[in-house]
Amino acid sequence: MTVEKLLDQIERRLTNNVTQVASVNRYELRELLNETLAELASMEQWEFLKKYLLLAQTEEGVRNYDLPEDFPTNFLHSFDPPDTDVVNYSVQLDDGSTASSLTYETVDQFYQRDLSAESNSRPSHYTIISAPSGTRQIALGPPPDSTSYTISGTYIPNEFNMNNRDSLPLMPSNHNVLRYGVLRQAQPRNQQWEAEYLRSLQHLYYTQAKLNPASLVVERPVQTRKLII
Repeated sequence: MTVEKLLDQIERRLTNNVTQVASVNRYELRELLNETLAELASMEQWEFLKKYLLLAQTEEGVRNYDLPEDFPTNFLHSFDPPDTDVVNYSVQLDDGSTASSLTYETVDQFYQRDLSAESNSRPSHYTIISAPSGTRQIALGPPPDSTSYTISGTYIPNEFNMNNRDSLPLMPSNHNVLRYGVLRQAQPRNQQWEAEYLRSLQHLYYTQAKLNPASLVVERPVQTRKLII
């Protein structure tokens, strides 16, 4: 389904609800859709929102590389082994024959090293920084040697900018959680939309847990956890 088709459906529901006509236009509805997607992204590592990133090959001695505009604070993480506090991030370095995981360090940890003394070698750790331009970058340590490495990883965007002709994410159920997520914001006094949104969110949790139980590893907000019990 496209964004345009979903917004058509939403507008029809708003028009039919004569008791609470919303004073929002098509542009505002699209912005509410983007906000709903961002809210969902903050809840879980949803399979339907994941993006696979493949950066261009590294250059010798070049430490920093730009990340996409919608990149969040870090790559997706998993607890390894399960039921422990050991966190690994889904980012790898590949030289064409061998792939290895990169270890995440906070910015403080990363820059406590004597970076000027590091020789070019195979990178083993990284951090995420903001460049002066505002662009997020991955910083590698040590800086790459002459070998051509590729960096790959999985992330969930922290912001969305959907256009009318864009296709909606391939969600495991229908798009009711998006439909009612927009309606509840367009008409916040309508308790029907809020109830339908919570019901749709519960169904989304159930559907993803059934298809891929291991994907729901991020701690849920208390309100959401109460909802699905």
